[in-house]
Amino acid sequence: MVPQDIPGLTDQGFTAEDDQNQLCSYVARSLDLSAVGSWVIFLKTGLTVFSKTLANLLGTDKIHLPDIVHEGLISAEYYELMQENIGLTINGKKPFYKVEFQVTLPDGSNRWMRNQGNIVEYSDDGTPLVLAGITIDITKNKEHELKLLHLKRKYHELFNKSHIPMALCRIKNDLPTDFLEVNSSFAHTLKSSRAKLMKEEFYKIILPELEDMTKKEFYKKLISRVKYKFNAAYKIDKDQKIILNVFAQVFFEKDNSFMLITFENIT
Repeated sequence: MVPQDIPGLTDQGFTAEDDQNQLCSYVARSLDLSAVGSWVIFLKTGLTVFSKTLANLLGTDKIHLPDIVHEGLISAEYYELMQENIGLTINGKKPFYKVEFQVTLPDGSNRWMRNQGNIVEYSDDGTPLVLAGITIDITKNKEHELKLLHLKRKYHELFNKSHIPMALCRIKNDLPTDFLEVNSSFAHTLKSSRAKLMKEEFYKIILPELEDMTKKEFYKKLISRVKYKFNAAYKIDKDQKIILNVFAQVFFEKDNSFMLITFENIT
């Protein structure tokens, strides 16, 4: 980093002749205040130095990577993952280095960290010399992510094993369109297969009793009410159809909307 690289630096009283070491110390102090650990790898020697903030995050007074690996804070598995990604960055196959890993602190607790960095210095012939970056404690986010993943797996397990016909479809232009999920009971009741139904669009195969409105008006009304019950027909073939009592519930997620459908055969 050089002074002229920082927008507005001269406005704060700095000039291009200011001591770069002093400037770097300011940056280091800013990182310390933000509880972000920093590190530098000197690629010629392999020496890796951690900031005191990063050492504190890891619960150790060691500031060299080999010492931390030796102490068992970082497992061999995660160490190999780090080395692999660092190698890809050094060889120019990745624009920057980024990896998430778990550490075991001296008190026995586990924490999740995210490392990210890039090459910050090259030799005159273009050889990478220094890789530098930061480390952030992402334990809370990771635990939340893993919890959501567990709930998602549980949901899929219950969804697929349920004896109640269930399906989830996407809503586009006020119409329930392509199926995102269909369970076995849903397909069995319609005397079809999950693979076949996944190629269909809900509004084209489940035909509601419309009375005095168009199909689009019907579904627009349904979506506005969020929860809705209605009777509909599903044609098995030209001569046979099933009459269904359908329950639909609409979900909104950012700019997307979805419909969860269950039904019973009342033919």
